[in-house]
Amino acid sequence: NKPTTASSEFNHDQFGLLRAGNATDGNPGTRWGSDEENVEYTPEWLLVDLEKEETLTKIVINWEAAFAREYNVEVSSDNAEWSQVFSTVNGAEGLVNIPLENVPARYVKVNCTRKTSPWAGNFYGYSILELEAYGPPPTGLNDLETLDFKVELSDASIAVHSANRIQTIALYSVSGQLVARSNTGKIAVSGLNKGVYILNVSDVQGNRKTFKIIRK
Repeated sequence: NKPTTASSEFNHDQFGLLRAGNATDGNPGTRWGSDEENVEYTPEWLLVDLEKEETLTKIVINWEAAFAREYNVEVSSDNAEWSQVFSTVNGAEGLVNIPLENVPARYVKVNCTRKTSPWAGNFYGYSILELEAYGPPPTGLNDLETLDFKVELSDASIAVHSANRIQTIALYSVSGQLVARSNTGKIAVSGLNKGVYILNVSDVQGNRKTFKIIRK
C-alpha cells in the first residue's frame, strides 16, 4: 500500500483499470497491467516509493502470465540515481526472489523491455500480481501496534484489537497464498510453519493495515 506509479495502466474490458497500486496492495488477486500493443520490444516500468529509506534484504516479484521475458530491477534513495540489483533475459511467470545484502533504498523500480512470446498473434502488456520489498527480520517476537490496530502475537494465536470492530483479518504466505482468515479478530497459528507471513487487517470503519509476521 505504498505509493506506486507506472509508465502506463491498461483499462481491461473485464477487470477494469489495471492500476499500478494493484501490484502493492497485498492482494495477489489483483494486478498491474501495462498498455497492450502488438510490439515485442516495448519499454514499460513499475515503481514503488517506500516513503523512507529502508534496508532491503529481498525483493519479490509475482509475475502474471503476461510476464516480461527481459527486464531489470533498480533501487534508489532519491529517485534520481539508480543502482541495478537484478537483470534477466529469460524471465518467466510466477515468483522471482531477488536476495539483497542490506541495500539502502527508498524506491524500487521494475524496468520491462521485452514481452513474452506472442499469443494468438497479439503481444499483451506486462502484468505483475505483486511487487514486494523486505528488510531484516526483527530479533524477537514483539506485539505490533499502529494508531488504528494492535496485533498481539503468541505461539498459539494472532489477535487483532481496534477501537472499531474488526471486520476481517487474513494471513498470507509471502507467495500470496491465503493461510487463514477470520472475522473474529483472532487466528489460531499453533500448527503454522516457521517463516515470514503477511497479515491484512481491516475494521468496519474501512481502516486497513498490512503487517509482516515472523514465525520463529
